[in-house]
Amino acid sequence: MRYTSTRSASTFCTFEEAILGGYTPDGGLYVPETLPSLSMDTLKSWTELSYVDLATELLSLFVTEMDKDRIRDICQAAYAGFDEPTVPVLEITNSASRSIFVAELFHGPTFCFKDLGLRILINFMAHFAQKRRQPITLVVATTGDTGPAAVQAVEDAGSDLLSIVVHYPKGQISDFQRRQLTTVNSNRVKIVEFE
Repeated sequence: MRYTSTRSASTFCTFEEAILGGYTPDGGLYVPETLPSLSMDTLKSWTELSYVDLATELLSLFVTEMDKDRIRDICQAAYAGFDEPTVPVLEITNSASRSIFVAELFHGPTFCFKDLGLRILINFMAHFAQKRRQPITLVVATTGDTGPAAVQAVEDAGSDLLSIVVHYPKGQISDFQRRQLTTVNSNRVKIVEFE
């Protein structure tokens, strides 16, 4: 599958290039050139899959330059440390007219929804850094959950080629989030507080 820019359909790249490239050269965002079509039978067959297996099936539609076993390994590493189920769905109201369901997205290592997206992204980045034998430094600015989730994901990915610098404004994040950032003892992580 190829990826293109939201601003110009004349730019194309692979998933790897999109993940490592950030913004497109024209300042847009990378999006799939086309979206895969899924049948109802396929969707129904996925209803009993674990979170890792479902993520593997979905990602294999978008990451075509990598075999499914490697994608599963990356998903397994990304979602290790989550409670089971990874995303519990709770019924909070059940009346004769309607039911309301809530998906809880805070069962990851840092207790925030950002764990779900950042851990898979950073594990793909660690894979590509290793493949290229090229160091990658992530630069993050945060006022909340992004910093701790990114730091924990980088640490858990365990790649010597992946590091992170996180900036946060003094007095503008919770004490819990500040401690999540400032108590990490790692040569892959640098934390900067600013006024």
